[in-house]
Amino acid sequence: DVKTGWTEYTYSKNSRTDKTYDQTGALVGVVENQYDDSGNQLQRKVYDESGRLYFEYIYTYEKGVQTGITSTYYSSYDGTKEVTEYDGNWNKLSEKTYDANGNLISSK
Repeated sequence: DVKTGWTEYTYSKNSRTDKTYDQTGALVGVVENQYDDSGNQLQRKVYDESGRLYFEYIYTYEKGVQTGITSTYYSSYDGTKEVTEYDGNWNKLSEKTYDANGNLISSK
């Protein structure tokens, strides 16, 4: 009898929070999703087991059609963050990296 991990879902009007646990019952991550009244996803935040935000997605819409996505990765190693902009079809438009103080250190 092997016990596997599980995910607990919590819903409210315009959000869903997923908490994932390993087989010992230890929290391994949390995902928060925000939606508008039409059900379009506006934001997704991903946290590690210690509660540190490490991924964030912001979704933009125009007349109900997804027009853009901003993905931000937060590094726990050096405090940098990488911000990638996509169009509504996940085609990469730009990529910028900022240091721990918010200064731009690279841009593609």
